[in-house]
This record gives sequence, structure tokens and C-alpha cells, in this order.
Amino acid sequence: MTTPTDDRSLLEDAIDIPLWLEADRDTPLAERADRDRGIARELAGAEDLPRVRAWWSRLRPADALGVKLVHGRRLVSVALVAIGVVAGSGFAAAALRYDGTTPVNILRALALLAGVQLVVLALTLLLLPGGRYGLGAIQRSLVAFNPAAMVAAVYRRFAALPTPVERLFAWHAGRSAASRFAKWQLLFWAQLTAVAFNAGVLATSFALVAITDLAFGWSTTLNLDPRDVAALTKAIAAPWAAWLPAAVPSDALIEGSRFFRLEHAAGPPRIAEAFTGWWPFLLASIVTYGLVPRLVIGTLALAKLRSATRSMLLEDARVTALLDRMRSPSLQLHAETPQHARDAAADELAPLPPAGGGTAAAVIWGDALEAAAVEGLVIKLLGARLASTPFAAGGGSSLEHDRETIERICAHAPRHVVVLTRAYEPPLLDLLDFVGSLRRRLGDAVPVIVCPVPEPGRDITSQEIDAWRRTLATLRDTKLYVEAAT
Repeated sequence: MTTPTDDRSLLEDAIDIPLWLEADRDTPLAERADRDRGIARELAGAEDLPRVRAWWSRLRPADALGVKLVHGRRLVSVALVAIGVVAGSGFAAAALRYDGTTPVNILRALALLAGVQLVVLALTLLLLPGGRYGLGAIQRSLVAFNPAAMVAAVYRRFAALPTPVERLFAWHAGRSAASRFAKWQLLFWAQLTAVAFNAGVLATSFALVAITDLAFGWSTTLNLDPRDVAALTKAIAAPWAAWLPAAVPSDALIEGSRFFRLEHAAGPPRIAEAFTGWWPFLLASIVTYGLVPRLVIGTLALAKLRSATRSMLLEDARVTALLDRMRSPSLQLHAETPQHARDAAADELAPLPPAGGGTAAAVIWGDALEAAAVEGLVIKLLGARLASTPFAAGGGSSLEHDRETIERICAHAPRHVVVLTRAYEPPLLDLLDFVGSLRRRLGDAVPVIVCPVPEPGRDITSQEIDAWRRTLATLRDTKLYVEAAT
């Protein structure tokens, strides 16, 4: 039975949980492991997302940055809706301005109220791909003129958000969950603004039709006759012609509503009703080509935003480490020397243990640790025994040897891989290359834990751990994290 998450939003947890886990790294690993395993036993059967959120419900100290961010996002949404409604109302009033003499040209009104929106919609579609096909520069240019991005920039300026959180509301390149969140958040806000804009256009247009003697007609300098206009309007009205025939202009309406701007001074008078039948066609066009596409893209953006929020939580390396602790059994090493260390050399391929045995593989990088101490450290880290003898890589090993080591690790199909390295040595490119090659062979699901080991007689410093974390973060591997067994 999981603990309820009350009324907390997923975004709130996606912000607060990683930040809390970052501060929690100062807690000794053994204490964290015991605490998280204990909570996990009460959450049996839960999937990763509800499992993490239920875990957080047990430990959550108080409202934190996530609440502020959720409130800020709501404020931005309200501001964009207001901007959209006001802009739409003003735009419709200008497009349908009627002084009682010359009718509103339906062709111009249609171009402004529906045609312009189709052009903007086409530009919006260019933002949907992930910066591929050379669209990155175009997308950055389009975002610079996006009202949602402008309002978000104002919010970032005055909200004083931490830098990592601030990037959640700014379009930036990348394939991380945070960059996906930023993209779909801005796109959702843009569609919210566009929907509000269309609502303002429709409300103002209908109000003008209902409370004024708004007259429509058509006129163009181009060599178009009524048959050409009839063909054009029928093509535009095709999506609703079958179920809303009243919104399809008749041939008589088209023939009778043609006008020239000079005819009011010299032409014969005409019946006013000949100029009032266009409004259903105009409103249907705005709904079909303005409102509906924005609702569709907005629904897509909202679904993608929720998925990115979920990924932002579960793909965080600190949450990966938490899930590893929650899944790990509580095992203790009862022998003074691990049996693998007694039976074989560190880089020999040992047989798999019986079913239900080892689930982790260990790599000693550059002779960072004696093989005899590895299994006890892995048990301390993961509560899991080794699937084989510890492997050796790096140091004086050749590239070919390291590649063979990766193949031998993968042959055991481990659930975790622990890489033990000297804490005081800076992360070098050869280790990063090894970890990158290991990831490509293991796939995306297997966590890789880099464990910096201190020199005998001294402790690991926080500066050393931070250096390793910052460097490994450049690999953008959501299943790669640093853990120091203290």
C-alpha cells in the first residue's frame, strides 16, 4: 500500500526530490541505505514513479522550491491567457471595423483572422522537431518572438530561481529531460496564449455581429468573379459543409454581396440583408483554422510536458541512486575475505554463481583497490554480491584489454556495474571513454556507479566527490552516478 501524495503536483516533486537528495549526500551511505530500504519494504509492488513519490511523502520536511515554482507557473499561465484574450479582442475589433458606409471586406477579414493564424501555426510546427534537420537556428529565432518565452523571461528575472531551475523556463538545445521540459512548457504556454487569442477573437466577433449592424461583402482588385469566390469559399468550408450548411456561403449571397468602395457614392441602393449572411462562415473559419489546431497542439504539448516532467524526476542520477538503494536487499558479508578474491586473480573470468546469486559487476580502475576488499564494498553500496571476480581495467592496460573487459562484463548481464577508481586522481579522458563504451554495450537500463576510493588512512573530501560528479555529468548519462562508500 503506497503512501498518498496528497495534492502535490508532479512538477513539485520533480524539483524538490533531487534537491533534497543532493543535500542528503552528506548523510553516511549506510544510514541512507537502511532508511530507504526500510521505507521500500512498506511500498511493495509500486512502480518507480509512485514508489519515489510515496518515499518522498514519508520524508518531505515542508513546502520548498517546488511549491513556489508551481505557483509561478500558474501565474505565468494566467498572465498569458489575459494577454491572449486582450490581444484577440483588439485584433478582431480592428479587423471588423465598420463605419456604416463600406461593408467589411470578408476576404480581408478572413485573411487577417484565419489566414494570419495559419501562417503562425506553420511556424509553430517548425518548433515541434527536436532541433534536427538544421532547424535549431530557426527554432531559436522563432522562440525569441514567442510571447510565452517573453513572459517566461520576465518571470525568471523577478523570481530569483536557482540556475538549474531557471533553465526549465528557457528554450535551450539538448536531449536531457530538463531541455525537453523547457521546450514543451514553452510550447504549451504558446498554445494556451493562442487558444485565449482565438477565444477573444470569437467573443468580439460574435458580439459585434449580435449588437451592431455589421455588414459584410467582398471586393478585390484581382480579376475574380463570383464563381471564383464561390469555389474558394466552398474549399474553405469543406471541413464543416456536411454538418453545418448554414455556414457555407450560397451563390446568391456571393453574387449579391459584391461591392466596390466607390459605389456608395454613385451606385443604386441595395438591400442590407444581402450583406449580413457572411458571419457564420467567418466564425466557422476562425474555429476550424484558428482554434481547433491550437487545441490539438496544446493537447499534444501538455502530454509531452507531463512525460518530460516524469522523466525529469526518474532520469535524475540522484533518483537513480535512490531507487538502487530501495531495491537492494539487506545483505551482510560473513566471511573476512570474499570467496572470489581467494579463488581467482582480479582480472580472470570466474563462473556465475548459482541462480539467485550475484547481480553486480565490479571494475577496479588502475589498481585503485585490492580485489579482496571489493565485494564487501559492493555489498555496502548495493546490498548485492558480485556476479564474478572483480575485473581490472585502466592503468597500464591496453585499449584492447579494456575492450575485452567490457565484453566480459556484458557476458554476465549484471544489474549494476561498479567502477572503483582513485578519488584523488582527476577524472581523465581514458576513464570517461571506458564508461562511455561500457554504457553503449550495456544499454540504457543498467546503472553504472563510479566509486572514488580514498588513499589508505584518509577520507574522501567533498571537493574530490564534487569534481567527479561534475565531470561525469558531462556524459549526460541518467543511469550514471557517483557514490562514495564511507
